[in-house]
Amino acid sequence: MSPRDGLHEESGVTAGPNPSPWSAELMGFVALLFLALASLSSKIAGTLWALGFMAGAVLAWRRRPWPQPDAIDRAALLGLMCVSYALVCWLALAVMREELIPPLSAEPNSGLRLVLGALAGLWLVRVAFRKPARLDQGITSAVALAMLIAALLSIVTPRERLPSNAIAWASSMGFLACVLIGAALDRQAATWQRRLAGAGCFAALIAIGASQVRGAYPVALWLLGVVVWDAYRKHNRPLRMLVFGALGACAFAGCLAVLWMHPADPLRMREISTGLDRMRTEGDFNSQTGSRLYLFRLGWQTFTESPWIGVGAHDRLRRIHSAGLDETPQHARATELVRELGHVHNAFLHHAMDGGLLALSGFMATLVGLVWAGRIMGAVSPPAALQFYGLAFVHGCTNLTNVNFAHNYYALMYTISVVLVLVCARVRATRATPQRSDIRVVREASS
Repeated sequence: MSPRDGLHEESGVTAGPNPSPWSAELMGFVALLFLALASLSSKIAGTLWALGFMAGAVLAWRRRPWPQPDAIDRAALLGLMCVSYALVCWLALAVMREELIPPLSAEPNSGLRLVLGALAGLWLVRVAFRKPARLDQGITSAVALAMLIAALLSIVTPRERLPSNAIAWASSMGFLACVLIGAALDRQAATWQRRLAGAGCFAALIAIGASQVRGAYPVALWLLGVVVWDAYRKHNRPLRMLVFGALGACAFAGCLAVLWMHPADPLRMREISTGLDRMRTEGDFNSQTGSRLYLFRLGWQTFTESPWIGVGAHDRLRRIHSAGLDETPQHARATELVRELGHVHNAFLHHAMDGGLLALSGFMATLVGLVWAGRIMGAVSPPAALQFYGLAFVHGCTNLTNVNFAHNYYALMYTISVVLVLVCARVRATRATPQRSDIRVVREASS
């Protein structure tokens, strides 16, 4: 039997035939090409998601029995279980309220994408990439190129014409920035790979800033904090790291102050204070800030009425579209913008409003699963743990001001980012594990 037949000597497992080298390289090149272009279109991201699922399914079917599971496999299985729980919760509520067909909520659709993507990720890390490769370098290069394209796109394109909803798109770029920061701080990676990943993170920040999505700005704080923490851990010089961290925070605050005072308000920061002033002095909620605060209050009030199973998507839409109409004409005019919206612009309140604690627990599973996977990966792949924690941070922060799962692009990029982290962890682990030929050489030398 040739090495290409996939014999895993250490586990005593004989797998089925592998794809030919040229076909595997072609599939890998096509996947990386779609990954590099994923920031341009939700259709490209969807094609990459579909290719990953089909490749994982084919490999899982051809290779039996599977190798013994390890920590990476357990992290992938945990992710699958968490998103499956979320899908079950959302489907059960939709069926119970007869809101599945025609669909009144996007969560079952997004949940299905999450489950199929997680299943593909589990298949890929279980049966593929079990031999040394440099695929992680290809992934870093592709994601960095995607961030460069995203930066250019956000500069020349108005936020209303971005490939998806601006908040969901910028949040997805935050996901990819978290994938890159793990590669940038990986001490086992090549120097050029780390520098390229760092440049990709910088491009991601440009893309997020130019998109003017305020809910994604905390990504910059995460990246800065991670760099300072890694430098502290590496050099173990608390005073120096404290000084560098303070200088970095001051520089960041100075940049924000300059942008705040700029007449064009490029980051749309002054809109917040303007909206708050209008709401406080005039009782006018017809601003992005005012309408969101009104919807936050509406969502909380609705949740307290039915905390276990919520009121459903139909009643949520009815309440939003009739907001202020049962009060004075002046108040009705002050809530015109509120009635044009379809959700409360906070994923936690949105799920609590639609499905109570049951739906909220499903959404929380998509967040807790990332943190839990990071804890599992901490002992075997610190870069992957850092990446998972970053994904959880972005997922939690950006959903405070939007319902990102209402947009297919976000669900696709969520699952693609998770699979990228798992695949890179598998490749690094495989490269660090002595292969059969290496074991044979050592045995011959010792004898």
